[in-house]
Amino acid sequence: MPSLSSVCCTERSRIAFNNLRLIFAIWKDKGQCVSDITDQLSLRFNDDLQRRLWTYGYKILPAGVLDTLASGVLVYGVSRSTSVIRWIRLGDRKYTVNGRLGSETSTYDATGQELQTAPYEHVTAADMANVFPQFVGEFEQEKAPSDGAVVKAPPRPVICHSIALRNLEPPDFSIEVHCGAGCNMRSLVHSIGKAVGSRAHVTSLERHQHGPFTREHALPSYRWSWEDVMAQSEALKPLWQPYMTHVAQSLAHKPYLLKGRAQYK
Repeated sequence: MPSLSSVCCTERSRIAFNNLRLIFAIWKDKGQCVSDITDQLSLRFNDDLQRRLWTYGYKILPAGVLDTLASGVLVYGVSRSTSVIRWIRLGDRKYTVNGRLGSETSTYDATGQELQTAPYEHVTAADMANVFPQFVGEFEQEKAPSDGAVVKAPPRPVICHSIALRNLEPPDFSIEVHCGAGCNMRSLVHSIGKAVGSRAHVTSLERHQHGPFTREHALPSYRWSWEDVMAQSEALKPLWQPYMTHVAQSLAHKPYLLKGRAQYK
């Protein structure tokens, strides 16, 4: 007959498992696909727990997307409800974006086919800085093509808090961007290229912050275990819980910024 202590321990574990609500960050390497990472996490968690999360109604959800070409912070939630990541998904991002002037591609990045070239020798650091204000604040942004297909989706409102030039060695340049959810870096670089009288596409991209999570919080692939994820989510709860409240309050008066995005209610 099991002891009272072992029964109590089992009951506590059952209650804890039935009330899971985790938020954690991982580091995505360049070349990895978000859907593949999600599958990898699911298999790892199921193996660690010796049970299938989906049979208990749990979902493993990324709080947004990150291009295959990109590396950086990728936030996930584990819960029975998608609402667990709603406000993280709608939180701010910070990127380092490397681009190349003089060339427009079918995908607005280096993975696409070159469609058009244009002079770039005339572009100076001052020219770049002068056009940045056009893309700071709230504005309508068109969706970036993913496979060269014509984008039929209407522009949607986005917000960009700041753009700063890190380096310009024509045709290559690098910028730092702080923006809200939905602001697409490929579309931004494409538009900047046109604004300076040239063309441009993204050559590499790194997201170094998403919401309250920075690179130092992002778990590398060798730490994608259930134990590590649980520990990180609990340790960083004082960070992500108040942040979600902050985002909810900030967007309460700007519902138009949610246009065309999953609400995760």
